[in-house]
Amino acid sequence: MNTLKKSVSVLLALLCVFSVISFAVTAHAADKQKVRVIVKNTTFSKADGAAWDGVMLDDYVTLTQGSSMQSVVEDALNNNDCAYTMNDWGYLSTINGLSEYAANGSGGWMMTLNDWFTSEASTAYTVENNGIKNGDEIVVMYSLYWGADLGSAWGNTDTHLSKLSVSNGTLDSEFVPSKTSYMLTIDNDEGVKITPEAINKNYQVRVYKNEYQPEINGAELNKNAEIDVKNGDTLYIGIGSEHWPTMETTSNKTVYEIKIHKTALNKVESKLENTAENLLSKSTSVGSIGGEWAVIGLARAGHITPEYADNYYNNVITYVKENGSAQLHRTKSTENSRVILALNSIGKDVTDVSGYNLLEPLGDFDYVKKQGLNGAMWALIALDSNGYEIPEVDCENPATRQKLIDYLIEKQTTKGGWGFNTTTPYIDYTGMAVTALAPYYNTNDDVKTAVNTALDLMSESLESVNSPESFSQILTALCALGINPETDARFVKDGKTIIDRIFDYECENGFKHFIDGEYNQMATEQCFYSLADFVRLTENKTSLYSMADAFYDVNGDYKIDINDALLIQKYVALMADFTEAQVKNSDINLDGFVTIGDVTSLQRYLVGLGI
Repeated sequence: MNTLKKSVSVLLALLCVFSVISFAVTAHAADKQKVRVIVKNTTFSKADGAAWDGVMLDDYVTLTQGSSMQSVVEDALNNNDCAYTMNDWGYLSTINGLSEYAANGSGGWMMTLNDWFTSEASTAYTVENNGIKNGDEIVVMYSLYWGADLGSAWGNTDTHLSKLSVSNGTLDSEFVPSKTSYMLTIDNDEGVKITPEAINKNYQVRVYKNEYQPEINGAELNKNAEIDVKNGDTLYIGIGSEHWPTMETTSNKTVYEIKIHKTALNKVESKLENTAENLLSKSTSVGSIGGEWAVIGLARAGHITPEYADNYYNNVITYVKENGSAQLHRTKSTENSRVILALNSIGKDVTDVSGYNLLEPLGDFDYVKKQGLNGAMWALIALDSNGYEIPEVDCENPATRQKLIDYLIEKQTTKGGWGFNTTTPYIDYTGMAVTALAPYYNTNDDVKTAVNTALDLMSESLESVNSPESFSQILTALCALGINPETDARFVKDGKTIIDRIFDYECENGFKHFIDGEYNQMATEQCFYSLADFVRLTENKTSLYSMADAFYDVNGDYKIDINDALLIQKYVALMADFTEAQVKNSDINLDGFVTIGDVTSLQRYLVGLGI
């Protein structure tokens, strides 16, 4: 062998290794552990004279206490009946007839360990010294130019990644080497496999979870590991640390950060579907339990049926007729507010229910205040649910939105929340009050101050809350403010979100009032509508009690979908006749006319782009 060839062989032999130091592997454990071996030729085609090209083998080899990187490759070749020869330096020279220098004088077989061109010979990496371990990946590749065509970039000190792929979820932006911070959103319970690729594969790449500890060998994750992540976790990808071996200079390094946003959306949607079947199987009536809250939740989740909605509406008509007044209770204005919200959720006119305007009693501030905080906050929610003007009624103290807002702020406790008095806050009441004030958060400084104080209280109280109803009211309040409960750090404690806390009370067909209790109808209804609100937030739809969109149901099937847009399009083209109510509901953009612009507005709404 001439001097040049000897030099090339020495170089290739040195490059023909890779090492990631990790947790110790005992002889007993190693017997059941495997390494993946791939042999391929993607640089020298058969058309150009190669004996073969493509992937020759892709197999797993069982590790033993005596295994080395070199022996594992030979085991894989032998197990797959691949003929091979070695040169004088112990370097693979021929595999199935494809030999070094077959393409040119700088050609030959090279190896990477976990995508790294190692700094020692392949025999140096053994099970005994923890140089190879379960889950490692060895790739034997044919190179035309001493590895430069495979990513071994001699003299290149760039420690960025060239590529980054994830097996699950979506990065918040397309990967570019210069951008080192990302958020990965995962909408299922599965883990994620990170596949980074260095610009210069002479540098190692290591992945860490939550703590970047390059100085500790074994702190990194295995090459092919599926990483179990939860919301709030952070993955770090390091390249070229001074603590790791390399054939290049280690004066620089790069660290990428991937924050995990693990959304519970799929789990929530599945639970809503299951719970909806249960709620729909029960009879509905006018009342707090088994009545309005179930209707509101089902309607806003898009799970209500025409039969269920019609049955409830007929019950309301009967109830109002028998009551004989627009005032549904002598002292509790929440009876009106609750029914108004339920009727709005199914797109019914609350100003004419058997000839009665259910809004009228809310125009009397003294009547609303008879029920204290409850009366005021739910009156405000009901009035704002469809932007209603407060009716003018014959009373001594007419209600205004400002009076209702001032009353709520006046009743805020010194600790920042709301309750039955001005000293002791209750988290469920606090959540409801924030929900009522949410529409004014960006326009009223007093409201903003009050709400911010309440948000601090709710955040601080998460660990002490022990009822799903309270968590559901916090969730509804956050959604009303447009706050994502899964990404706002104030409401993620120890990686646990409010969604997670609500699911602590999950049971078959619904939710429990106590963690160790049984199915509870009230808990089920409140958890259901708050989770429906969360889904609406993720879909960029209006919040639970912002119900103008409920009237986009032009065809009367209690669903808002593309069929409504198509029907409006037919009306604009003079191919359909509309009732007065349908014409009103079709004016999506509220410009006083029904045009193709309303079709576009509804289409934008359906895909989560707003009106």
